[in-house]
Amino acid sequence: MLLNILSGFTYNIMTSGIIFFFLGLIPLAFIIVFSGLELGIAFIQAQVLVVLSSSYIKDALDLH
Repeated sequence: MLLNILSGFTYNIMTSGIIFFFLGLIPLAFIIVFSGLELGIAFIQAQVLVVLSSSYIKDALDLH
């Protein structure tokens, strides 16, 4: 949701003029940083899911 708001805001600023184009680079940098953080968090969540799932499956097979 935040990225959608920031991208619309950035587009409106960057199409207003040359001075505003350079000011629009600041929110664009935030969009890139937030996207990178979201990808990092998604990777960590996937890794935790795999580790926990394999641990539960191993315990289910070994204990029975």
